Amino acid sequence: MRLIAPLSHKPLAKLWAALVVAEFGAQIGNFALVWISVEQLGDNASYMQSLQYGAVLLGAALGGRLLDERDPRAVLIGAFLFRGIVGLCPLLAAWALGSPLVGLAVAAVGLALAQAPAEPAMQARMSALAADRDRREAATALIYASLRLARLLGRGAPGLLTIFMPVLMLCGLNAGL
Repeated sequence: MRLIAPLSHKPLAKLWAALVVAEFGAQIGNFALVWISVEQLGDNASYMQSLQYGAVLLGAALGGRLLDERDPRAVLIGAFLFRGIVGLCPLLAAWALGSPLVGLAVAAVGLALAQAPAEPAMQARMSALAADRDRREAATALIYASLRLARLLGRGAPGLLTIFMPVLMLCGLNAGL
Protein backbone atom coordinates (compact mmCIF):
# COMPACT_ATOMS: atom_id res chain seq x y z
CA MET A 1 0.00 0.00 0.00
CA ARG A 2 1.36 3.43 -0.93
CA LEU A 3 2.42 5.83 1.80
CA ILE A 4 -0.29 8.43 1.10
CA ALA A 5 -3.06 5.89 0.52
CA PRO A 6 -4.45 6.29 4.07
CA LEU A 7 -5.35 9.89 3.20
CA SER A 8 -8.10 8.57 0.95
CA HIS A 9 -9.85 7.34 4.13
CA LYS A 10 -11.48 10.54 5.43
CA PRO A 11 -11.26 9.82 9.20
CA LEU A 12 -7.56 8.96 8.89
CA ALA A 13 -6.97 12.09 6.81
CA LYS A 14 -8.60 14.22 9.53
CA LEU A 15 -6.50 12.55 12.24
CA TRP A 16 -3.35 13.05 10.19
CA ALA A 17 -4.06 16.74 9.56
CA ALA A 18 -4.90 17.40 13.23
CA LEU A 19 -1.75 15.66 14.43
CA VAL A 20 0.54 17.48 12.00
CA VAL A 21 -0.87 20.92 12.82
CA ALA A 22 -0.80 20.19 16.55
CA GLU A 23 2.80 18.96 16.43
CA PHE A 24 3.91 21.99 14.42
CA GLY A 25 2.27 24.25 17.02
CA ALA A 26 3.78 22.28 19.90
CA GLN A 27 7.26 22.73 18.51
CA ILE A 28 6.71 26.47 18.13
CA GLY A 29 5.47 26.55 21.72
CA ASN A 30 8.46 24.60 23.00
CA PHE A 31 10.79 26.96 21.15
CA ALA A 32 9.06 29.94 22.72
CA LEU A 33 9.22 28.40 26.20
CA VAL A 34 12.96 27.82 25.93
CA TRP A 35 13.63 31.26 24.49
CA ILE A 36 11.53 33.08 27.10
CA SER A 37 13.08 30.95 29.85
CA VAL A 38 16.54 32.04 28.77
CA GLU A 39 15.42 35.68 28.63
CA GLN A 40 13.80 35.52 32.08
CA LEU A 41 16.06 33.11 33.96
CA GLY A 42 19.41 33.37 32.19
CA ASP A 43 21.75 30.64 33.39
CA ASN A 44 18.94 28.98 35.35
CA ALA A 45 16.76 28.36 32.28
CA SER A 46 17.45 24.64 32.44
CA TYR A 47 15.25 24.44 35.54
CA MET A 48 12.22 25.11 33.32
CA GLN A 49 13.09 22.14 31.10
CA SER A 50 13.64 19.98 34.19
CA LEU A 51 10.23 21.02 35.47
CA GLN A 52 8.71 20.10 32.11
CA TYR A 53 10.37 16.68 31.94
CA GLY A 54 9.39 15.95 35.53
CA ALA A 55 5.79 16.73 34.61
CA VAL A 56 5.97 14.37 31.60
CA LEU A 57 7.24 11.61 33.87
CA LEU A 58 4.55 12.26 36.47
CA GLY A 59 1.83 12.57 33.82
CA ALA A 60 2.85 9.33 32.13
CA ALA A 61 3.05 7.45 35.41
CA LEU A 62 -0.23 8.64 36.90
CA GLY A 63 -2.24 9.66 33.85
CA GLY A 64 -2.31 6.20 32.33
CA ARG A 65 -4.43 4.89 35.16
CA LEU A 66 -6.86 7.79 34.94
CA LEU A 67 -7.27 7.70 31.17
CA ASP A 68 -6.98 3.98 30.47
CA GLU A 69 -10.67 3.25 29.92
CA ARG A 70 -11.53 6.56 28.22
CA ASP A 71 -12.40 7.00 24.56
CA PRO A 72 -9.11 7.71 22.70
CA ARG A 73 -10.82 10.34 20.53
CA ALA A 74 -12.01 12.27 23.59
CA VAL A 75 -8.59 11.99 25.25
CA LEU A 76 -6.86 13.29 22.11
CA ILE A 77 -9.26 16.21 21.70
CA GLY A 78 -9.01 17.01 25.40
CA ALA A 79 -5.21 16.94 25.32
CA PHE A 80 -5.12 19.30 22.32
CA LEU A 81 -7.65 21.71 23.86
CA PHE A 82 -5.80 21.68 27.18
CA ARG A 83 -2.51 22.33 25.37
CA GLY A 84 -4.05 25.29 23.55
CA ILE A 85 -5.45 26.84 26.72
CA VAL A 86 -2.27 26.31 28.73
CA GLY A 87 -0.18 27.71 25.88
CA LEU A 88 -1.77 31.10 26.51
CA CYS A 89 -0.54 31.25 30.12
CA PRO A 90 2.74 33.11 29.41
CA LEU A 91 0.82 35.75 27.43
CA LEU A 92 -1.80 36.14 30.15
CA ALA A 93 0.83 36.27 32.91
CA ALA A 94 2.82 38.91 31.03
CA TRP A 95 -0.34 40.96 30.59
CA ALA A 96 -1.64 40.57 34.15
CA LEU A 97 1.59 40.38 36.15
CA GLY A 98 4.07 42.18 33.94
CA SER A 99 6.30 39.09 33.71
CA PRO A 100 5.61 35.83 31.86
CA LEU A 101 7.60 33.76 34.36
CA VAL A 102 4.66 32.31 36.36
CA GLY A 103 2.73 31.63 33.17
CA LEU A 104 5.83 30.05 31.72
CA ALA A 105 6.03 27.55 34.58
CA VAL A 106 2.32 26.77 34.29
CA ALA A 107 2.65 26.36 30.52
CA ALA A 108 5.72 24.12 30.85
CA VAL A 109 3.93 21.78 33.25
CA GLY A 110 0.61 21.93 31.36
CA LEU A 111 2.14 21.26 27.96
CA ALA A 112 4.07 18.34 29.38
CA LEU A 113 0.96 16.90 31.04
CA ALA A 114 -0.96 17.21 27.77
CA GLN A 115 1.83 15.45 25.89
CA ALA A 116 1.72 12.31 28.04
CA PRO A 117 -1.77 11.03 27.06
CA ALA A 118 -1.69 12.29 23.47
CA GLU A 119 0.66 9.64 22.05
CA PRO A 120 -1.17 6.53 23.36
CA ALA A 121 -4.54 8.06 22.45
CA MET A 122 -3.29 8.75 18.93
CA GLN A 123 -2.08 5.17 18.54
CA ALA A 124 -5.35 3.75 19.84
CA ARG A 125 -7.40 6.00 17.59
CA MET A 126 -5.30 5.15 14.56
CA SER A 127 -5.70 1.42 15.24
CA ALA A 128 -9.47 1.84 15.45
CA LEU A 129 -9.64 3.81 12.19
CA ALA A 130 -7.30 1.59 10.17
CA ALA A 131 -8.90 -1.81 10.57
CA ASP A 132 -6.83 -3.90 8.16
CA ARG A 133 -3.11 -4.53 8.56
CA ASP A 134 -1.93 -2.90 5.32
CA ARG A 135 -3.84 0.31 5.99
CA ARG A 136 -2.61 0.40 9.60
CA GLU A 137 1.02 -0.01 8.51
CA ALA A 138 0.69 2.69 5.85
CA ALA A 139 -1.11 5.03 8.27
CA THR A 140 1.56 4.50 10.92
CA ALA A 141 4.34 5.24 8.43
CA LEU A 142 2.57 8.32 7.07
CA ILE A 143 1.72 9.76 10.47
CA TYR A 144 5.14 9.22 12.02
CA ALA A 145 6.98 10.54 8.96
CA SER A 146 4.69 13.59 8.90
CA LEU A 147 5.15 14.19 12.63
CA ARG A 148 8.93 14.13 12.23
CA LEU A 149 8.67 16.63 9.39
CA ALA A 150 6.34 18.84 11.47
CA ARG A 151 8.88 18.73 14.32
CA LEU A 152 11.65 19.85 11.99
CA LEU A 153 9.59 22.66 10.47
CA GLY A 154 8.19 23.63 13.86
CA ARG A 155 11.70 24.08 15.23
CA GLY A 156 12.87 26.11 12.25
CA ALA A 157 9.84 28.34 11.73
CA PRO A 158 10.11 30.37 14.97
CA GLY A 159 13.46 31.78 13.90
CA LEU A 160 11.81 33.27 10.84
CA LEU A 161 8.65 34.27 12.69
CA THR A 162 10.57 36.28 15.29
CA ILE A 163 11.53 38.68 12.50
CA PHE A 164 7.88 39.72 12.33
CA MET A 165 6.61 39.16 15.89
CA PRO A 166 7.89 39.15 19.48
CA VAL A 167 8.87 35.79 20.96
CA LEU A 168 6.07 35.97 23.52
CA MET A 169 3.52 36.00 20.70
CA LEU A 170 4.75 32.56 19.60
CA CYS A 171 2.89 31.22 22.66
CA GLY A 172 -0.32 32.61 21.18
CA LEU A 173 0.49 31.05 17.83
CA ASN A 174 1.05 27.73 19.58
CA ALA A 175 -2.34 28.02 21.30
CA GLY A 176 -4.01 28.77 17.98
CA LEU A 177 -2.51 25.76 16.26
